Amino acid sequence: MSETFGINDRRASFQVSYISRWNQRVTCEVRAVRNEGSSAPHNQIRMTAVVLTRDTEKAVPVAPKNRPLKRSHVGNASPELRSLFHSLIGSRRTCGN
Repeated sequence: MSETFGINDRRASFQVSYISRWNQRVTCEVRAVRNEGSSAPHNQIRMTAVVLTRDTEKAVPVAPKNRPLKRSHVGNASPELRSLFHSLIGSRRTCGN
């Protein structure tokens, strides 16, 4: 695939795994073949059928996951609390390390 389409091996590997996961759209046969000079097998994929039309049924939307609220807002304290915080930070002792 990388030689045929002029893409690198990593991208070709991604494309092959992507295609092989679409069982509803792509029917394919996969076989492992060894080259004469190599002991490592490589996969050959033969696509036997491809469905190009979209399904008439609409996909059911996925419900959002219940996640805890992020508490990452900065600067939402009152001016009095900010000045108290800065005075505490300024008055702390520093280590001699």
